[in-house]
Amino acid sequence: MKTTNKHMRTCILRTFITVSALLTMLFCLVGCSKKAPREALEEAYQKTFVDDNPMESALGFTELTTKLNESKAHSAGYSFTIQEISGKNLDRYAGFLSGLGLSVDCASDLLNRKSVATMDITYGGSTYLTLGGQIQGSELFLTVPQLLDSSVTIDFSTMREDLNSDSMIGQLFKAYNLSLPDNLFEELSGELAATPKNSADLLAAWEALDAAILVKKLDKKEISLPENVTAKHVYNVTIPKQAYVDFMNAYLDYSEQSSAAFTNAFGADGTNEPSVDFAEGKEEFRKLADSVGDIVVTVAVTKSGYINYTESTITAGEDTATFTASFTGANSPLEVITLVSDATINGKAYHFDLVQEFNPAVNEIDITAKASEDNTSLFFFDCVGTFNDFCKGEKFTLDLDYLELEYGTDFSLSLAGEYYVDTTVCNITVPATSERNLLRMSSEDFAALLQEAETNLEKNPLLSTIFGMFDFGVSFK
Repeated sequence: MKTTNKHMRTCILRTFITVSALLTMLFCLVGCSKKAPREALEEAYQKTFVDDNPMESALGFTELTTKLNESKAHSAGYSFTIQEISGKNLDRYAGFLSGLGLSVDCASDLLNRKSVATMDITYGGSTYLTLGGQIQGSELFLTVPQLLDSSVTIDFSTMREDLNSDSMIGQLFKAYNLSLPDNLFEELSGELAATPKNSADLLAAWEALDAAILVKKLDKKEISLPENVTAKHVYNVTIPKQAYVDFMNAYLDYSEQSSAAFTNAFGADGTNEPSVDFAEGKEEFRKLADSVGDIVVTVAVTKSGYINYTESTITAGEDTATFTASFTGANSPLEVITLVSDATINGKAYHFDLVQEFNPAVNEIDITAKASEDNTSLFFFDCVGTFNDFCKGEKFTLDLDYLELEYGTDFSLSLAGEYYVDTTVCNITVPATSERNLLRMSSEDFAALLQEAETNLEKNPLLSTIFGMFDFGVSFK
């Protein structure tokens, strides 16, 4: 089903506001292009966001991200434990859920077509259920050690042949007239191989947008800054309408190609027709751009040569959005970052603000964000964490002292945990050989598999109790 014109326009409007905000914030956070006409402004960006960026200096996020984008073998994971939870339809489970934890650990070596991931469900510090998946070449190994005595496998290279067998799943595919490509693994590999070309086109469009940006130094009499903002120089950075329209068209082309590739590979209705009319999306965006015109970002620079404030206002018909970013750290401007957005869309007033504080003395980060609609809270987020066990550009661990999330008045959650990335370690052991091919199992094989799981479940009283408390829609009998 394709989206309606009204829905399309609403989606495009929200996308436009979001992309405009991202363009503004990205320009604030990554700096001016080397092609910017004002060398003084370029130097201010370099000094503020690169040379004296406290988190970058300590952790080397740029170098680490580059390694991950280049598919360097690495390990990563996160874990958290629920401290408190409340909300609609949760009263029955709130007491039980407090203390429930989740841990996910992954190792990836994409260049050698190997990866592994495990998810542990914990309670009171003990692990009660582990779900594991490992890819070696074209084979996927699935494990649940608490329920199954050995792994079951899926071989992507023989998937079509397996589904054409007389297996139980194969019979279901035949009954519902479903099919897959001759070699799903090769099809997926082909789609992944095509992605860099599409990404390159999008990157070229971004570079063209960057090159089109215009910078003008203002007389301070031409601009009114907030009372708490002092600046020696003020600049207007203009993003021409045609430049960001061309970029959005390239982005929609990229999305359309990705959507078409996915639909061609996995389209279940046989029509292979995308759910979004991208041509209509371009037209709606063009109409909005005609209403908005050029996007202008005002940038203030202190006498010390740091960026300390940026702002931009966007108007589209009767809808408006204002974005501001302030950098006010005592030792480095980026020790305290404040982002604020106010918008009026379809007659409703929206507010969003985010404050990020980083203390380089103890490597502690504090992030608070909140949003509202017509003065009614939409969400609230607050977290405090500390970076430990880090090596610049190679690894880090973020210990979350606490994280709080509120969604209106319907849901609230607090938890603690950690997140880590490590490019110095990637342990992937060869899995034990398994003869249990999930896609070749007969109904008798499945019955034996379920009986095995039921027998093991009965040996684990707590896990049996947990399964009994929740209706998962699955019966082992």
